[in-house]
Amino acid sequence: MKKILYVGFLGHNNLGDELLFDLFEEMSGKYLDTNKFQISATSPYSFSALKKFDNTYDIYILGGGSLLTP
Repeated sequence: MKKILYVGFLGHNNLGDELLFDLFEEMSGKYLDTNKFQISATSPYSFSALKKFDNTYDIYILGGGSLLTP
């Protein structure tokens, strides 16, 4: 099974990042075989996220989004 780590500012009320992650999950479910791919998400603010940039994951997705709120 291939493991995917999505890194974005999730859980911090950043609407752009939250929306892009939701779209990524939706499209992944549509086009990827869920028996072959596992998606995890983390915030770059998390210290443990920095440790995850090793051989733990096969694919890293650096999310992003627009600043829709001040």
